[in-house]
Amino acid sequence: MYMSKFSVALGLFGAGITACAATDDAADQARSDQVSVAPQATAVLTIGGDEGEDVASSGRRDVCLTDSCAFSYAVGTALTITPDGHDATADCLMFSSWLGACAGQGPSCSVVITSNITVTSLWSKRPNCKPQ
Repeated sequence: MYMSKFSVALGLFGAGITACAATDDAADQARSDQVSVAPQATAVLTIGGDEGEDVASSGRRDVCLTDSCAFSYAVGTALTITPDGHDATADCLMFSSWLGACAGQGPSCSVVITSNITVTSLWSKRPNCKPQ
């Protein structure tokens, strides 16, 4: 009885392979000739703040060290945005929060860019700090 089940399984497996292996090369070629590649949609991240921000995505890192920067990404790209704070200690500043697409998130903001978005970092003065 064990051999009978094994034989049936092999028979079905073999039939499946035969059916899958049959192709029409001319029909496949005609379908591939009709496929057009649409340009990939992009969206813009506009980012700003007093101290600068770093933006990371797979295989790419952008740094904004001015009051405002704009970076273009493919729609669907996952981004991680962090406050740079390049002069924060000297300026007696500390990151406090985000405005825009990162509002409500902590210092490390995660977003997927689906359309043009804006993010602004807000900074506050450190208590008892004297600017250098």
